[in-house]
Amino acid sequence: MRECLGLDGDPRALRVRTRVYGSPFPVDSLVIASVAVALEAAAELADVRTGRRPRMDFDATHAALAFQSERLLLPPTPLGPLMEPLSRFTRTRDGWIRLHANYPHHREALLRVLGHPSGIDKAVAHIARCDGEALEDHLHEAGGAAAVVRRADQWRAHPQGRASVDQPLLRVESSDRPCGPLRPASSDALPCVGIRVLDLTRVISGPVATRMLAALGAEVLRLDSPELPELRLHILDGHIGKTSVVGDRRRPEARAARLRLLEDIDLVVVGYRPRAMEPFGLEPSQLATSHPWIGTVALSAWGDSGPWGRRRGSTVWCRLPAASPPDAAPAMLRGRCRCRRWITPPATLRPPRPSGC
Repeated sequence: MRECLGLDGDPRALRVRTRVYGSPFPVDSLVIASVAVALEAAAELADVRTGRRPRMDFDATHAALAFQSERLLLPPTPLGPLMEPLSRFTRTRDGWIRLHANYPHHREALLRVLGHPSGIDKAVAHIARCDGEALEDHLHEAGGAAAVVRRADQWRAHPQGRASVDQPLLRVESSDRPCGPLRPASSDALPCVGIRVLDLTRVISGPVATRMLAALGAEVLRLDSPELPELRLHILDGHIGKTSVVGDRRRPEARAARLRLLEDIDLVVVGYRPRAMEPFGLEPSQLATSHPWIGTVALSAWGDSGPWGRRRGSTVWCRLPAASPPDAAPAMLRGRCRCRRWITPPATLRPPRPSGC
């Protein structure tokens, strides 16, 4: 990650205290590495904007708390069950499948594919008679979401697994067009102060990334669509430090509003499946042409190539956690991230915008 992002600081300058998790998987290494890289990037950004590189001090206990923040919330009123009964691992005729029904539209798609069974037991019994991959495909075609649990060798033999082999976990692309330089900041400012971010993400990975940017001082605007309401837990946990707006992107007047908004945006983070934002002109490839000064980050579950290049997915379906059924090894699936290089040399720092803009 450091090499891909072009970070040249000394990682040994990071002080790490205590362990994070106990797990048969290298969770500690993942937590420490990902947060450390984020801190290093923030320190380099601070150096570019202020001429002062802050010391990085990493407390793994704090990181562990942040990684399970949704479990530590103290909401003003009870949240109720965090998982729908049908969001579960369930046996199929030939193995196991992980279903998702927390969002109403995903739950409705699942019930529609199953023929609207009159209870959880009947739904589970129906699924037990289904071929896993056929059910997986039918659910996605119906607008739902699910992932068959596959062994590593099964995933490597799968068409999407083969397509993923040559895809990097993180890809950084530099545009031939000039990117907008960053504004300078005072020496005591947070690294991202004054940077304006448009947050087009959902669920976990994207909202956590933009929450981190907000914690580093960025002005983050989260834009949601009214036909895809967010879960209350994700609002309370994922909207921290952000401004949140609900707006129908399909309305005729929305295009003009988007164009006005983008004139003041420095970074767009997209967490929808590849090409889902094309009708609204918000895909990274479109923004690179229409608004070349904007940096973009695109997160996708399965990458942007192969037969699943446009399939919806999330962290849960990609990693199939250690809590998977005992006879079903977690699949070797990886989420993908693509971003256009956006940090520019100090010599090209953008002057501050006039007040009122």
